[in-house]
Amino acid sequence: MDCYKSKIPILKNNFTIESMISEKKEKSYILMTPVKKYKITQECKDIIEAMDGKNTYDDISNILNTDISAKKLIELYGSLFNKMGIAEGNENLNIKKSFLFWKVKLIDSKKIAGFKFIDKLFEKKICIGACTLILIINLIGIIKFYDNNKIYDVVMSLKKVSTIIIPLLLLYLSVFIHELGHFFCSKYFGVTPGNIGFGFYFTSPVLFIDLDEVWKLNKDKRVFVNLAGLYFQYIYLSLISLISIILGFGNLFFLCLIFGICCLTNLIPFIKLDGYWVLADYFEIENLLKYSMNIVLSKFRIKKENKNLKSNLDERQKKFLHMYIKGLSIFMIAFVSALILMFGYSIFSIYKNIKYFLLYGSIEFFNTLKLILTVMISIKMIRVMRNIIKE
Repeated sequence: MDCYKSKIPILKNNFTIESMISEKKEKSYILMTPVKKYKITQECKDIIEAMDGKNTYDDISNILNTDISAKKLIELYGSLFNKMGIAEGNENLNIKKSFLFWKVKLIDSKKIAGFKFIDKLFEKKICIGACTLILIINLIGIIKFYDNNKIYDVVMSLKKVSTIIIPLLLLYLSVFIHELGHFFCSKYFGVTPGNIGFGFYFTSPVLFIDLDEVWKLNKDKRVFVNLAGLYFQYIYLSLISLISIILGFGNLFFLCLIFGICCLTNLIPFIKLDGYWVLADYFEIENLLKYSMNIVLSKFRIKKENKNLKSNLDERQKKFLHMYIKGLSIFMIAFVSALILMFGYSIFSIYKNIKYFLLYGSIEFFNTLKLILTVMISIKMIRVMRNIIKE
């Protein structure tokens, strides 16, 4: 190993380092690569800056004036920096990519960045007023239209091909407006948002927006950006609800109400949706789900616990992590149980349809196709869970 101390480590120029605003005393930074972003310490930043393509490992050790030896720097370069993808000479990196794939850019951020009047919606007084109006509109609609039969009719109409077109249009426009909420809120706080695009998350089509630079904001502003999508979504649904109240369209109102309730699934903190990022940003715990999953799986003796994970957390973060792990355990048990039941039901239904076909020479093709797709999605989700366990 000593013969390598005189070698010069070379880093790629495919990354940038930005200062991260945090309430912690220790200064931290975000290292951004084309594939991923990483939180690094001041010490790590100093090491990277010292690796300027001129200094040897011995020189860097002397420049840092710390206990980090040349041997430790060699190990750091060969493991951590290689994994990050910033070490020169290693092109075949095994960097885990996102579950978001087949990404396509839909809207250039520069084309909609000029709508400055929308910034007014994020001012404190207007925000409180808008949220109050959202509640009032929905309460008026519920009082005016409340009828169990109407709610049942709306739910049943979603099963018919002839009546599902308008609900689908409302839903996808709602999702688009959700992303606009994140976009305009990050712009309001002075961050340049990326483009809005379309892709597939697991097996579901989704819209997304690149918000990597949001890490430059403090935690309170990041939490607001995370919630801005739901804020815009509820403004949109409430406007449609108001129109339905004025025109007397009860079915349309309850459709918006159902969509609004479904939007709350974005707050589930055990999937990487808005609710997860709210908690991760507020408590300033990076890789919250990964760390928690490691601890949960260690409880079931599936994976060995990494005891270094809690070493940098303060008491407040440790208390929250303890509660989050309990919730994650319950969520995982419920999720796996639901998968097992879904598998059992799907297999039984397919068997019943095949038997019916053999006996009577007919089969409900679309129902069978739906069941097959359910099985395929279940298999995909199991593979995702397996990847998380292996992580």
